[in-house]
Amino acid sequence: MSLEDGLCGVIGDEVRLRTRFSYDYILAKASWKSLVVLKREAIAEFEFWLKNIDKLNKKGSELSQLTKVTSENVQMFCDASDVGYGGHLTFESTDKSDKPNMFGSWSISETKQSSTWRELEAVHRVFKNSVSRIEGKSVKIYTDNKHVSHILKVVSKKPYLQEKAMSVHDTCSKY
Repeated sequence: MSLEDGLCGVIGDEVRLRTRFSYDYILAKASWKSLVVLKREAIAEFEFWLKNIDKLNKKGSELSQLTKVTSENVQMFCDASDVGYGGHLTFESTDKSDKPNMFGSWSISETKQSSTWRELEAVHRVFKNSVSRIEGKSVKIYTDNKHVSHILKVVSKKPYLQEKAMSVHDTCSKY
């Protein structure tokens, strides 16, 4: 499964997303010789690269050979409000009436989160609940929140938003 957004480079986006915390350490160093104590987020990034570098190199090799994988396109539309969230899917080549819908309410603590968190969490929940229907397909996510689009493509400086975006990307990697 892959997340689409126009003609963005898959590998470049993945590298940017998966080095955000490590890059912060590089910027904060007084010199190249100074020692750094890594926090769990940066360690998790290094562990990701240790586990996935071969697979990503293979993906990069396929891209450099202009190999095109044909898969059905899925469009995922998500939205959130102060009280809940919803989303639906449309499939490129299936029955037009097959448009699964999902919705839910926020808990009291979730209603206190930022609107960006709620919009990103809506994407996360709709995505995770759709895995069986979208496995192996190319998914384009639509949201009315420009910050969520940016966070999913690039990065967030807020760790709690970054972790949520990484969860969406981790789900993509699994399926």
